[in-house]
Amino acid sequence: MRMTLIVLFAVLAGARLAVSLPANHAGLRSLYEHDVAVETIICPEDTTLEDDTVHSVVRVRNLGRHAELVYVAFYIYDTSRMVFATIDGVDLEPGERVELEYPVYWIASPFGSYYARASHNLRGDENRSNDTCHKDFVVVRFPRTLQVEIRAPRGTVVLGDSIRPSVQTWNCSHDTLVYRLYFEMWDPGGTGIFRESTGTVLHRPMWNRGFTFRPVAFCTIGWHACQCSLAYISGRQDSVVRDSFYVEPSSAIVEGAPRTEAPRPQVSVCRGTLTLPGRYCAELHDIMGRKVSDLEPGENDIRHLAPGVYFCRPTAGYASYGPADREERPAIRKVVIQR
Repeated sequence: MRMTLIVLFAVLAGARLAVSLPANHAGLRSLYEHDVAVETIICPEDTTLEDDTVHSVVRVRNLGRHAELVYVAFYIYDTSRMVFATIDGVDLEPGERVELEYPVYWIASPFGSYYARASHNLRGDENRSNDTCHKDFVVVRFPRTLQVEIRAPRGTVVLGDSIRPSVQTWNCSHDTLVYRLYFEMWDPGGTGIFRESTGTVLHRPMWNRGFTFRPVAFCTIGWHACQCSLAYISGRQDSVVRDSFYVEPSSAIVEGAPRTEAPRPQVSVCRGTLTLPGRYCAELHDIMGRKVSDLEPGENDIRHLAPGVYFCRPTAGYASYGPADREERPAIRKVVIQR
């Protein structure tokens, strides 16, 4: 009789335990009837690139004994205010863990420190200690495009020297880029003196490459323009990088003295009028070296010129003012015309 009662008690206890423990509850008995936990914020990551599209992802789990429909709110704050908020719901069976991805995305901008918070407010939740999750992350300024820099020619070039134009590129994206480079140069009169292109380039992610073109000798004194055009094969937006350099006569270099780069032209920003100080005349040239206007001492109307970069070069007009004025002749300066 006693043995029969013991066996019956064991069978009833096992049946009760089987009812209270769902099969997908990892074999652990819940302490609460209703308990949903926001376990972690998966995305945004600890470091996010500026202007990236961020799809927020949160991991939640039902630790209770009943199926729940829970709505999880997600917030992003910068150092002073909330910059993003969204909410989404999910059905959870007892013991079920889900990574909830929100359909509304956030553009990570501007760069700086941020703070993310995910929380729910399930009615009847008996354990409020795991209802909220926090995460600190930063948005960094790092370009995800191809960066192009003209390495040569730059600064000052001696008349008659043979220079091999060179370009450095950096693939700052996470994709393999396919493109071609076109390198061109013009003399001070705007005449094209050089044009060459690379073949099709396959540039692997997060890598840099250098390109060198055939040598070219310069036979004209003055400011020259150069540009490197980037043409993508994969349908991305093409881009152009421009620069300028000065070709000086060989007599300007003293034999045995170290060669140094001439200083870059002074920069002036103007709108509508360009004031020419002193008592000298000048010419205004565009980036291609073409003369676009004659300048007189004082204010000059430049409203007819398109916005952009120009170079102001002194002319022989100063010579009539004597040796003292010739010594005060200013250097070539860069002019940026804005609207």
